[in-house]
Amino acid sequence: MVRRRSLSHERRVLAIHGGAPAVDFELPPMWPGSRQIDEAEERAVVAALRRRCLYRYDVSPSQVQTVEQTLAERVGMPWALAVNSGTSALWCALVGLGIGPGDEVLVPAYTWIAVPNAVVLSGAIPVIVDVDETLTVDPKDAKQKLGPATRAMIAVHMRGAPCRMDELVGLGAESSVLVVEDVAQAPGGSHRGRPLGGLADASAFSFQGYKVVTAGEGGMALFRDRDVFLRAAALHDFDAPHYFGVSEADWAKRAFPSASLRMHELEAAVLSVQLGRLDATISRMRERRTRLEARIADVVARKGCRFRASADSGGDIGSAAVVFLPDAERARSVARALRAEGVTSAHVLFDPDVIDYHVYAYWSAILERRTPHGRPGPWVQAARDLGYGAEMCPRATDLLSRALHLDVNPELELGQVDRIADAVRDVLEALA
Repeated sequence: MVRRRSLSHERRVLAIHGGAPAVDFELPPMWPGSRQIDEAEERAVVAALRRRCLYRYDVSPSQVQTVEQTLAERVGMPWALAVNSGTSALWCALVGLGIGPGDEVLVPAYTWIAVPNAVVLSGAIPVIVDVDETLTVDPKDAKQKLGPATRAMIAVHMRGAPCRMDELVGLGAESSVLVVEDVAQAPGGSHRGRPLGGLADASAFSFQGYKVVTAGEGGMALFRDRDVFLRAAALHDFDAPHYFGVSEADWAKRAFPSASLRMHELEAAVLSVQLGRLDATISRMRERRTRLEARIADVVARKGCRFRASADSGGDIGSAAVVFLPDAERARSVARALRAEGVTSAHVLFDPDVIDYHVYAYWSAILERRTPHGRPGPWVQAARDLGYGAEMCPRATDLLSRALHLDVNPELELGQVDRIADAVRDVLEALA
């Protein structure tokens, strides 16, 4: 049983009112992968350097090929392609699936801007879909946003939590719409016992420096179909037929003007170590989030607040705790008070005064249909009015403006989690 302080205790003076902060230790930054780098990564990188072959095709066995196989086996996808970023992974996934000019791709209103950017890079048109209380794409709104040109949707597992994949995959099947998973923020998560990244037609991972698993940069695209994989491989490298088991003659028929998006051996060396730590990291985050939420659950309910909904709580990697406050003003007040208490990760997920490219309202490059050359981009082929604007997804902005977000750092000791929980309790009691 989780012990809580008695509700009858005399309330202490909050830090915003001149009291001493409840948290008198420094919270570590929420960069789980980067923070865990130690001698194991050093040894792996030094070993790669000593081989003097940093280009994936010049060495066998290749570290890049090894991490491709590792992640493919973990999520249950037969084909994997390591690339230089998560954006490239999404781009490769879309191009591999044949998405291009004139096609529409549904994207959630709450995700990093790389998601709609990858759609535009593919020559396609992003259609922005509202989110529900999981803070992931709302299957009902996705269904309403379908149009004759809709070819795909991207399901983004945000803040460690899985999307409603049964409904989204079902919608895709009944509507002949392809589904891509973005697993950048939820590596190692699952939905109904199945690994995220293995539930759709293709998936994309990111290993950027802030992620749970990092190589500094890098990404991975995974595929269910070999021809889709080979088309993605052709985008990521114009000339690599033998590596992918294709004859020169066959490759010459497949190849098209493309980019150089390859992962190199040093990134893969770091990634190989990081993937080995993933389960332990998730276990620590889940334990800490469970403890935090249990200690504040009664005051959350009593104050008319709610925890974020879950499509599968057991599949969430536990990297964040989210509480919806009754209104945006109280949410911002609670977040400010918590930061004063030393809970520096506390923030509201949508604050009109703070630009955050996770929120569609700040995607000006998309909403204003900008291109690098200033000429019409893929939108010139739009078959309908997409209704772009900062008010187009009101449920997303409402939910996000009331969403108090707390990082759940795997480095925290359990006693420190308790101190954070006490601060949350005190602030909610006073201000919620």
